[in-house]
Amino acid sequence: MANARQMQGSKRRRRKNDRIDANKLARLGRMDPKSLYPIQHRSTEVREDLLVIRVRDSLVESRTKLISTVRGMVKTMGARLSGCSSVSFSRRAADQIPHEVGETLQPLLRLIATLSEEINGLRSAHRKAGQ
Repeated sequence: MANARQMQGSKRRRRKNDRIDANKLARLGRMDPKSLYPIQHRSTEVREDLLVIRVRDSLVESRTKLISTVRGMVKTMGARLSGCSSVSFSRRAADQIPHEVGETLQPLLRLIATLSEEINGLRSAHRKAGQ
């Protein structure tokens, strides 16, 4: 394998596919093997850390969308929820949601609380693993 970013002549081509790329690499390797730069793969630890970061990011994004959804639904009923942190949202919002939609929105509030627990658990597990 070669690191494409470090190779010469990495201009954009109109016709680009694996067969053309493999052919070019084979010719470069025969003419000047030193022109091919090795790829250095990330270590297992780094890949695991990146995985934790991506999972956490996905959970936070989902929680944020759910919070926005609940706020929007409450607003359509003519009420507003006061500002608070994402972690405490499900607790504080449960008291402020109008009674006529409170039961309907309970599954979303439970899901938000579960996501918050998972985010905190992921953070704690990652810290312990790093020590």
